[in-house]
Amino acid sequence: MVEAYAQAHRLSVRDLLRRFAEAEAREASQVPQAAPEVLGGPSGEGAGTPLPPLASEASTALQRPEEGPSASHVQDAILGVQQSIGDPLGVDTLGLPLGGDFRYPGLQEIAETRYRVDCCTPPPPARSRLQDWVSWGRSLIENTLEEARRSGDAERAAALEELLALLEGKGLAAGPVKLFLLLAYLGRRYLREKWGRKASRTASQVSYHLPNDLLAAYIGVDRVTVWRWMELLKAAGLADSRRHRSWAVINGTPGVYTTGSVWLVRLKPGRVRWTYEDLAHPWRDLEEDRENGRTAFRVLWPQRKGKRARPSLELLVRWTLGIRETPPPEVLPTKRDPTDIAELFALTDLDPQERPDAIRELAERMAANLADPHSVRLYMRVLWRVVEGKIPATAVYNAYRAAYAPIRHRLYGEGPGQVRQPGALFAAILLQTPGVREALKGRVA
Repeated sequence: MVEAYAQAHRLSVRDLLRRFAEAEAREASQVPQAAPEVLGGPSGEGAGTPLPPLASEASTALQRPEEGPSASHVQDAILGVQQSIGDPLGVDTLGLPLGGDFRYPGLQEIAETRYRVDCCTPPPPARSRLQDWVSWGRSLIENTLEEARRSGDAERAAALEELLALLEGKGLAAGPVKLFLLLAYLGRRYLREKWGRKASRTASQVSYHLPNDLLAAYIGVDRVTVWRWMELLKAAGLADSRRHRSWAVINGTPGVYTTGSVWLVRLKPGRVRWTYEDLAHPWRDLEEDRENGRTAFRVLWPQRKGKRARPSLELLVRWTLGIRETPPPEVLPTKRDPTDIAELFALTDLDPQERPDAIRELAERMAANLADPHSVRLYMRVLWRVVEGKIPATAVYNAYRAAYAPIRHRLYGEGPGQVRQPGALFAAILLQTPGVREALKGRVA
């Protein structure tokens, strides 16, 4: 109020407050106490508290122009502050808070403190995606705990209670909680990229293949620590893991080799249950991956020595989808392939306001790499359909890689490569995916 008054009269707030203090001091020493009045707080707070009296000398004192505000300005400001105190909260005032021992704020407090109109009922803080994800995990654990109690499974209920206590007490600092949320995130991303957005919302559990070394490196712990954390998740029935083995010829020796781990994660209340297909599925051609250097060792030690590298979350997602790229772009930025479109898998995780620019930039790069600069709008349409969940990101990625392969062969001498219209080849391969032709019809949302 003092600041508004000073601005309205083109005065200095500091000088006005100084005059305020001087007027009060003179009144306190020269004029008897005025009759007390009651502050009209919204709920009767501050009843019986006397208002500060006004000084008659202050109202008639003369000042030179260069001394700043007149005493009448000080009196008007005091009256304005007193009136604002009596206003109920929620109106267009300073909203000064009242208390049982409240008289009126000191001069320094008035000058330095600014109260919001809704000071006593602050708006709820904005929730981040991480908070939403943690809330989803808490809800799943609580509902699973209720299901375990109803079924009479005391051992599983005890493990769920322990996991819930870790979540409430330590949050993401608790290892089993962090591991479970990461496994659930990778599972839902796998379903969404492989089968569409609806699958990630309706599936009760999911299984996918991923080497334990990559998972441990992303979290920043040893692989033994991951197995130790898994013990609680297995007891709770929320997740499980088994080694996947397949026939291969490694270094000229045929046999059954371990290709990695298959992770089974619960996405709805219940207990994970293995099926024959979960382990019999040909998750990986280990022999071919080793011949082409697509191994977890190559990801974690791209230079075959030094400190273990930390893979990105998107790299883990691509490995669950069978796209095993090495080394990760963030480890060797100078050797990053400028023609790669790996960020395609991260479009759905971008904030809505960031998507248009990211989609345009990626579409222009795809069109330029495929020598099809006049079809940028087509590539943008395809990418928007990926964001909407109508076209699998994996289908777009594979079509792009297949269309660019002849160009790579021609540029790097990796083999014969002749194709007149790589963009047309990309469209032809993509349209072979069921549902793509229908998804591209109509306007972009």
